Amino acid sequence: MLPLALSHALLSLAYLTLLVAGLHRARRVFARRGVRRALDTGTGLALLGFGTRLAAESPDRRTGTGVVRHLASRVVDSVPGRNRAGLTGVPAGGGGCRRRPAAPAQGVCPMANERRLAIDPPERSAAERVGPHLLGRVYRPDPRDWSLDRLLEIAEPDEAVLQRTVEQVLRETPYFSDWRSYLVFWRWLRKHRPPVPPGPTPPPPTDAAPAWELKIQLDQADTPHCVGFGWSGWVDAAPVEGEYQNADGHALYYECKVIDGEPRAENGSTVRSGALAVRARGRLAAFAFATTLGEIDDWVNKQGSVVVGTNWTDDMFHPDAKGLVKPTGAVAGGHCYLLIDKIDAEDAYLFQNSWGATWGAKGRFTMKRSDFESLLHADGEACCAVELPR
Repeated sequence: MLPLALSHALLSLAYLTLLVAGLHRARRVFARRGVRRALDTGTGLALLGFGTRLAAESPDRRTGTGVVRHLASRVVDSVPGRNRAGLTGVPAGGGGCRRRPAAPAQGVCPMANERRLAIDPPERSAAERVGPHLLGRVYRPDPRDWSLDRLLEIAEPDEAVLQRTVEQVLRETPYFSDWRSYLVFWRWLRKHRPPVPPGPTPPPPTDAAPAWELKIQLDQADTPHCVGFGWSGWVDAAPVEGEYQNADGHALYYECKVIDGEPRAENGSTVRSGALAVRARGRLAAFAFATTLGEIDDWVNKQGSVVVGTNWTDDMFHPDAKGLVKPTGAVAGGHCYLLIDKIDAEDAYLFQNSWGATWGAKGRFTMKRSDFESLLHADGEACCAVELPR
């Protein structure tokens, strides 16, 4: 044992001696000015090349609420002057965010016009295999939710508020009693700013209120992430148009699951969790749930789109040739989608789905108001929210 231990000690001593001698010699080499300059030049070029490659290849990414979110820089251009429902670019009230409808050609469905798509299409569209696996809306009401009257109270200040200055409102009224009311004040200021001089006379409207413009068609692929996609569509729609893509719909769903206390779970989420996730991103001031068609009509005609969550039946997977769905057949699950217009002439609502542009009428569908009312009464939800600027 002793000779073996001694040999190991001698080998270790010899190795350390050679290492010290080599480092001492290398120190003299690296101390030369020319060598240092060459090393610095090589390191700098490598860092510049790496940074240039990242700038050229990586998409813009922003972080929020602990989740990396991909916000696409632009949406593919479509036919100028058109929106999702075949509307022209003539501005109406409310800061020019809404659009007045052009008179559609005889016999042409306004939903069938050209549309833009999300610029990050999935490998497999949801429309390729529709079924219950796409349904991921869970019904879980919360007694803390606001009534729509309270939300409208802050979205539309009463006459007593309108007659006062901002300082008087802050000092003399309880209008800014919570942060939601304060954040939503921007919306009132925008709505009541000096009007833009009138331009050419627009064509007469064909409906009492035009659809809320929505330029991006999302596709949730083969997932139950409809809540994340329903709210992403809400962000993309007027009056404050966003640029959320499919990646944002998936990210928003997983943010909902963190709120649900089930991170990464693939068992669906609630419309309320979607609202809380969007609020955490700083895009939503306050939200409430409408309980009647009258409240929904008033909101979609004056304020914006509505995120809805209802039962989804077997027959609703297959709209007719005009994009009309009927809630008949057995209940297949719960689904979240976006209500963007009330079509007076048809006594129907217009909805945007998240199953790609090949499903329904270019990704959209209509439903008779009476049919939707039956879904609303069967544990349905209609979430009305006030959006904040980007």
